[in-house]
Order: sequence, then structure tokens, then C-alpha cells
Amino acid sequence: EFADLHDRAGRMKAVGAVRESLQWSESRSYFYWRLKRRLLEDRMVKDLQAADDRLSRADARQLLSVASDVPDADAVERLQKTSMNQQIREVHAQAVRRKFCQAYEDLEAAGEVTGLRRSLLRCLLPRAGAAPGVRGDVAGEAKVVQRDEMRGGYPG
Repeated sequence: EFADLHDRAGRMKAVGAVRESLQWSESRSYFYWRLKRRLLEDRMVKDLQAADDRLSRADARQLLSVASDVPDADAVERLQKTSMNQQIREVHAQAVRRKFCQAYEDLEAAGEVTGLRRSLLRCLLPRAGAAPGVRGDVAGEAKVVQRDEMRGGYPG
């Protein structure tokens, strides 16, 4: 009698242990779509994290842009239709840009960047005011500007 009150679907839903109760006849379909969704999401999250090793699991899941309130079958359909290749390339490019900028800052702090090396690195790395035609920050958000908007000449 006591155990009967604890593990019932209605009671578990009432205390917030589950979001919804599940009918036994629909359980196989429910768990199939749930597992398929989770496996797809996990594979995409791992791909995004491989592109940028500083990306947390939560941040990678946010990039997937599939709402949690969407039914699993619909989410699987959206995930299968979505090509993550472009997004993975962008995440990877930002990570590489960030690493190059960090390496440049480390070399500059160590006094290893002088003369021609400084000019070359400033032209190659998207840093604020470092290269003609590029404005941005060290994190890698660069914006190409028109030639007539450029101020100053060759960095050096």
C-alpha cells in the first residue's frame, strides 16, 4: 500500500519527477524517437566540440537550435534536414582565428615580434586596427571595410 503511492505515473508527474505519463502501448514508439533524437543531438554536439575545443556541451546544444518542447519525431526530422557543415566550419574558423590571435599576443608579450614579422602578423591576423581593410576584435569577429574607409597606410 505504501509503495503503491510512490511509483505511480500520476504521483511522479505531480511531484515533478516526470514531465508526462506514458501509455504502455505507445512506449516503444516514444523511446525510439527519444533515443534517435538524443543520438543525433549528441553526434552534432560532438562535431561542434571537435571544431572548437573550448565550446561547452551546453553552448553546442544551443547552436543546434532545436527547442526542447518540440516532439521528438519532429526534432529528428529537423535535425536530419539540417546541414551542420557550414556551422561547423564557422565554429572551427572562429576557434582557429582565436588561437592565432592568442599566439600573436603571446609572441608579442615575449618580445618575439619585431620588424617584418610584426608587419606580416598584423596583416594576417584580424585584430583591431592591425591590418588594412580589416576591423575586428581579438576574438575573431572581423569586418572587411572598403578601401576608401581605411585610415593610415601599411602597418609596421
